[in-house]
Amino acid sequence: MLHAGERATIPTSEVWAGTVKVESVGPDEMEGALSWRSRLLEFDTTPLAEVVAEFNRFNHHQLVIADPELAARPFGGSFRADNRESFVGLLEARFDVVATRTGDRTILRRAAISDPAR
Repeated sequence: MLHAGERATIPTSEVWAGTVKVESVGPDEMEGALSWRSRLLEFDTTPLAEVVAEFNRFNHHQLVIADPELAARPFGGSFRADNRESFVGLLEARFDVVATRTGDRTILRRAAISDPAR
């Protein structure tokens, strides 16, 4: 039985020995863990590849990162899972990302740096 402020973690491997890990969780961490209920995605220094994977779980239109360096870039913020286009717009406007939209995919790449002062 779990009590308020606790979470249980169940291993998903096939070699599960029946071990369930129960641990206390602070209010902020609990809020983040339950944010999926409102389809709010929250990230804190999360690699962009993981952020994109979360958006892709909720959307038919898929985001694809075509640059490994961009995929590893840490990213943070709160976004509605159903507002993919706003997220892509933010990447384009603030994070030197170029998005190419084709059919049911948007390809994300780092913008070419043409100005040495950038």
